[in-house]
Amino acid sequence: MKSLGKACILILVYALFYGASQVCAESNKPFTADRHKTYGVTCKDCHGDQDKKNFNYKQCLACHDSYQKVAERTKKREFNPHKSHYDDVECNACHHGHKVDENFCATCHSQH
Repeated sequence: MKSLGKACILILVYALFYGASQVCAESNKPFTADRHKTYGVTCKDCHGDQDKKNFNYKQCLACHDSYQKVAERTKKREFNPHKSHYDDVECNACHHGHKVDENFCATCHSQH
């Protein structure tokens, strides 16, 4: 019985550590705007002359062409977040520019 208790504790510790490491891994990723900046994309390239708080996700497609092309670029991932059963999920459902990205699909689907 003691070994079963130890095993349960080890599993719980592993689950907590794994979950925490996933959160930390996500929060350590550079923001979308920072990743774009490394490619020479300027604020104006994405925001144009409009109020920066009223960003239009269609501007993403001005450079990234279409949802289908973005899905094609990420097709080798175990789970392709850009291939959706929704027709056109707005890019900012996951990508927040100057904030941590989130997984919109995880609101309904478990990724594990």
